[in-house]
Amino acid sequence: MEITLAREEHKEKIWNLFVNTMKPYVENIWGWEIDWQINNFQSSYKTLNTSRLRIDGFDVGYIQYELRENATYLKMLIIAPEHQNKNLGSRVLDLVQNFQIGKPLELRCFKINTRAIKFYLSESFEQIAEEDNFIVFRREATA
Repeated sequence: MEITLAREEHKEKIWNLFVNTMKPYVENIWGWEIDWQINNFQSSYKTLNTSRLRIDGFDVGYIQYELRENATYLKMLIIAPEHQNKNLGSRVLDLVQNFQIGKPLELRCFKINTRAIKFYLSESFEQIAEEDNFIVFRREATA
């Protein structure tokens, strides 16, 4: 697995992956306001570390994250549907957690995404908070 910084020429492919995987959840919770989604996506693409997930030269997903003082915050982890259930998510989480050795990894997950919740719990994440539509998780750093 290779994590490489996304550039401007990757934005459309990443946008399409975001829409294909996240739109059903967003529609269910708030409705899909296309202008808001485009603006939010473009803002996040510029302000967060957006990186492609690659295997053998092929894109299999992307992540967006922030290196915070007390933790690494994973804002987005998307693996293309055809590459899911291949243990890639576990590998990505371990790689991202190692961006800041000794610090926890934190993320939020839609409450309605029960499959992702089950996955994060299986990866030693603990629920640390609950928001209107999200569960906040943390996985402590391993020694």
